[in-house]
Amino acid sequence: MLDYFNSANDCFERCSLENVDEVWCSYASLQGLLAELFLSAYEDEVDDVALCACASLFGFHSIQRLLAEAANAGVGYKQWRAGFGASCMDH
Repeated sequence: MLDYFNSANDCFERCSLENVDEVWCSYASLQGLLAELFLSAYEDEVDDVALCACASLFGFHSIQRLLAEAANAGVGYKQWRAGFGASCMDH
């Protein structure tokens, strides 16, 4: 997996190293990319305290919302997850 900034469209993107031409996701802000990274860590069951500490260090502003919404998403988790990064904008 590769995360990068594409200056051609001013977006942060994620792709597979096996096929760099296939963009998996694209975000207009750094906060969107950070959301994707913190969602992955959340799904890997990283402790909430550690997630909050890292979010503070990286400047991710939506960690508390991520934790609350993810915990309450239930069966709609996949749909919620798909839209969460786009809802995280730079301040």
